[in-house]
Amino acid sequence: MNRSVSRRGFLEKAAGATAGVAALKGFPNLNLNYGVGLPEGLPLVLVSGSKTWASDAAWGVLKDGGEALDAVHAGAMAAEVYPRDSSVGVGGSPNEDGVIQLDCSIMDGKSMQCGAVGCIEGIEHPSTAARQVMEWTDHCMIVGPYATEFARKMGHTVTDISSEGSRDWYRRWIGRHSDSDDWFNAAESAAKMKRELPPSELGRRQRELERNHGTINVLAVDVRRDVAGCTTTSGLSGKIPGRCGDSPIIGAGLYVLRDVGAAGFTGRGEEVIRVCGSFTVCEQMRRGLSPTEASREAIRRMVDETNEGNANFSDNAVAINVKGEHGSFTVSGRSRYTIHNTDGRQTIQGEARL
Repeated sequence: MNRSVSRRGFLEKAAGATAGVAALKGFPNLNLNYGVGLPEGLPLVLVSGSKTWASDAAWGVLKDGGEALDAVHAGAMAAEVYPRDSSVGVGGSPNEDGVIQLDCSIMDGKSMQCGAVGCIEGIEHPSTAARQVMEWTDHCMIVGPYATEFARKMGHTVTDISSEGSRDWYRRWIGRHSDSDDWFNAAESAAKMKRELPPSELGRRQRELERNHGTINVLAVDVRRDVAGCTTTSGLSGKIPGRCGDSPIIGAGLYVLRDVGAAGFTGRGEEVIRVCGSFTVCEQMRRGLSPTEASREAIRRMVDETNEGNANFSDNAVAINVKGEHGSFTVSGRSRYTIHNTDGRQTIQGEARL
């Protein structure tokens, strides 16, 4: 099935996603006075990277008094159907068999409840499936074909979520790694691209052949100072089928702490899992560290304790607290995150100095 989503189609989907979340909880347009009893900077949305479509969808819920949980869900849903993003949802990164397996977790700080799905296939909105695990079962995680079947029972349509871009990536991936089978080899593919593509497009296509760690964190604090978070991903491109990274693991790729804040990770999930990355960030914020300082401490532990101080991976932590503060820290120094509050939307460069 050839899936392609136009910009207009995406906007309609995103608007429907936000409206659907609003209907789910039935919150009114409160038009609250944000200056009464709230620290400056609240309510607040943070999205990893420069994913403005996700931050706009989440802010659309928060700005009229909506709940943090609904906001992060709306932001994740918008990301999962965005046609030009190959890191999550529809058109995400295939595994080594050419199959897109998605991971997602969601957590509500108000109740400290959480839900997750891992290696789910054929579902456009793993964030919704993860929320349904949280709200309709007493489990925290469902994985593999059972996650897909759970989503089907909850009303999701199981469909082909690949795109022409994801299929093209897979064709070039198997060609690059072919030296003894019947697929065209990497040298032939590279020569063909060099002949046919302009330099700018050639560079982009060659970068796409590298292994990507595509993930989106959506974190929010609402007007009640309740906190929530959602992390959604298609995981490491070319991964072994069945591999789960940190994203669906509560305490690794996502953690939320009532009356404190929320944290999420992007990058190589194996390193994050080893130090319970997001839980570490939240615990450091509980001790009084700022979001940036807490993120730095988690990254420091990853570098020092998992790789003897010689990091050959790229992981990024993002965090917010109930004071309206936000921050990020990364190994590579190339990270950005986007915030949206009553002052508007801005994309900020993360810190990277251990």
